[in-house]
Amino acid sequence: MMSTHRRPPPAHDRTGDFRSLVDAASSSSSSSSSSSSSYPPPSKRLQRSDPPPNVVRAHQQWLAQAYTIRRHIVSLLAFLYSIRRQYLALPSSASKHHRPRTPLAPGQPGSDGDGDAAQQADRSSPFAMWTAFQGPLTERQRDEIDFQVKVVVKRCLESIRELELAEEARKKTAPTEPTALSPLHTLLSLSTPRDSASSILASSIISAHRASVTHYLSTLLSRASSLQSDMQELRLKAQREKSRSLANSRAILSHQNAGADGGSASTSTSAAPAPVKGSVGGSFDPSLESESSLVGRDISTQLSATQIEMFENESSQLVKSLESDLAAIQKAESRLYEISDLQTQVAQQLEQQGEVTDRLLDEAIGVGTEVGKGNEQLEKARQRSREADKMLSVFLVGSGLALLFLHWMD
Repeated sequence: MMSTHRRPPPAHDRTGDFRSLVDAASSSSSSSSSSSSSYPPPSKRLQRSDPPPNVVRAHQQWLAQAYTIRRHIVSLLAFLYSIRRQYLALPSSASKHHRPRTPLAPGQPGSDGDGDAAQQADRSSPFAMWTAFQGPLTERQRDEIDFQVKVVVKRCLESIRELELAEEARKKTAPTEPTALSPLHTLLSLSTPRDSASSILASSIISAHRASVTHYLSTLLSRASSLQSDMQELRLKAQREKSRSLANSRAILSHQNAGADGGSASTSTSAAPAPVKGSVGGSFDPSLESESSLVGRDISTQLSATQIEMFENESSQLVKSLESDLAAIQKAESRLYEISDLQTQVAQQLEQQGEVTDRLLDEAIGVGTEVGKGNEQLEKARQRSREADKMLSVFLVGSGLALLFLHWMD
């Protein structure tokens, strides 16, 4: 069995010194290689290609505004979907006698702290007052909802147009034409075309991204406006059906009253004296004589004061209900026309944005192709410069040797 002998540890540990020497050697080698290289370090290259801080700040503000518009449109869609059933439900006759329950204000008794916190959290939303609403809606509340939705749609549309104007202003200052890829710039400088091509490509990518964002926002806004338009059309249709059914019920009631009057008239005629027959065959009917005597007379003279008052009240109520229904229908039609105009504007803007998106996509593809061609030209130019340098060095060496040979011959 062999015994293993271990070396004793050194008296002084030199590991730290060794590592410090290795670090110093690696740092000196990296500094010498970077100084001998013609390209700057990677950190400087990345810092040189980064956009300026004001450009980054403007882009972040543009995106923040787009996210704000999207949040408003999404809240509008959620509100329309949540209020749709109550909006389309017509108030019944039983609901007209009791008052619908409205949300409690923060200062009213009976409101708890959770409701106050929820209202304070949703105070920024234009539909915060309808979040806790319970019960059927009145015509005034429906009109208020239509007005608020119209205002939100208009503001969102104006905000989207402001985003488009900001993008157009950015395009005017951004490089869009590949002028730096000309042969003159290629021969004069080899670094400028690469930077210009990358900036052109970045500008085209930003334009395509912003066009897609505005197209998405316009699509959401068009969906919200079409949903509101459908709700108003259904409301108008329900109001027309209600007025038609009310007119039919009034007609049936008037026929029933006429039948009751006819029944009373028949009872009165049954109580009339019987016709008298003569001996020759002739007859005399007193009821016919009384009916013929009523022809050409005013029937109001044959009615009592209570009957005349009842008929006048019924006719006035019928006229008032029909007039109110007609006014509501006309108001709903006018609001429907306004919403349809807004929807038409949104659809036109959506179509224009689709065309702009397609054009930007074509431009981005063309710029990408031109950038690829520019890179190929740069590689060819560098290759030609290397060949020219080689030829020049060979010519100089050959001419030097020739001069030396001539000098030696002399």
